[in-house]
Amino acid sequence: MPEDVVKIQEIGNVIKLERDQWKGRQAWISNYPGLKEAVLKHTWTCTAGKHPYLKSSVLNVSLHRFVLDFLYGKEYIDNMLSHDNIIEHIDNNGLNCAYDNLHIISADYNKAKAFTIDKEIDNLANKEAFATDVYYSHCKGYYQMQIFFNRNIYFNRINRMPIEMFFCQYVDFRSLYIDWLYVLGCRSKGQFEIEKFHAEKIWARDRPDVVLTEEEADHVIIERDGQIFLALRPDNKDKFTILVKTVFQEIDDE
Repeated sequence: MPEDVVKIQEIGNVIKLERDQWKGRQAWISNYPGLKEAVLKHTWTCTAGKHPYLKSSVLNVSLHRFVLDFLYGKEYIDNMLSHDNIIEHIDNNGLNCAYDNLHIISADYNKAKAFTIDKEIDNLANKEAFATDVYYSHCKGYYQMQIFFNRNIYFNRINRMPIEMFFCQYVDFRSLYIDWLYVLGCRSKGQFEIEKFHAEKIWARDRPDVVLTEEEADHVIIERDGQIFLALRPDNKDKFTILVKTVFQEIDDE
């Protein structure tokens, strides 16, 4: 077996790829039927530069183009890209080729995002009141912005139940762009007005209230009614744990 073979690891709905030539960098694809096998038939070389990406010299195609061709077919993607559009990585990581991180937008919107949203994300502070992530559902054709709160936020003053997350869905990138930029601009004060959003649908999820038993006092994994929770405990009382990244979650219309 060659030393520079691609190492794979399945993690939920994504697959992590590693190769010695990539010099410690990791790539990601969706755990989609047949995609892993198709990708591993070819040799993928990591390009250098500010935004590295993977490319097959034999196919003369990038990995992100390859995976979208696999999902939609080359003819369809050729047509989509013929109107001054490009394939963009939503999180600005050229090695993250999971389907929910790829979308096709105009070159103008790509430049606007690069000079606004991408710069805002690069300026993230170490301690954030909330984490903001954006994904694209190729299955249902919408963008989803997820906002996770690292401290208690009360949306309903009557029941005083803290909100854990907001899920906002958009049918077009323009509406998403307006709200995404607005939310990132609100990080310094740690609050925003949900009434200003342009989302088609918005869901709020209550923060779970998990009371540990004596037997669970030292446990990391806690189970309640079939759900798994992680008890993240800092080293001492002066420290606290924050979440900086969420995974894409399908939200039931009901």
